[in-house]
Amino acid sequence: MSYYDLVLGNDLCIYPSYYEPWGYTPLEAVAFKVPCITTDLAGFGLWANSVKGGYSTLLDGVKVIHRTDYNYSEVADAIKDEVADFSNMSETEVKKARSNADKLSKKALWSEFIKYYWEAYDFALRKAEERA
Repeated sequence: MSYYDLVLGNDLCIYPSYYEPWGYTPLEAVAFKVPCITTDLAGFGLWANSVKGGYSTLLDGVKVIHRTDYNYSEVADAIKDEVADFSNMSETEVKKARSNADKLSKKALWSEFIKYYWEAYDFALRKAEERA
């Protein structure tokens, strides 16, 4: 089975990253309309929260759990609770979570992010000129 077939076969994906600069796996999940659970120690989780303007929920397409160096048990309990809540969602709520996951993934398209790469590139060139 291919990776993408595996992702598509899930009802919910869980990526409780301890540290990840971005986190492509949760983005790939939401791009396939699979809601996911991640943490705010992953760049993707931080980004999802910034798009939402607060902590993102499963109905938003991505549940972001607060994670630190010292709260492993709390994170595990929160994941357990979210899985239980998801399993009790109505069909309408699951469809809403899937739709919102898809909508969120569209905000991470290259056409949306390229402006940040151009800004970084321009910044690097200006700093290089200053040093020359």
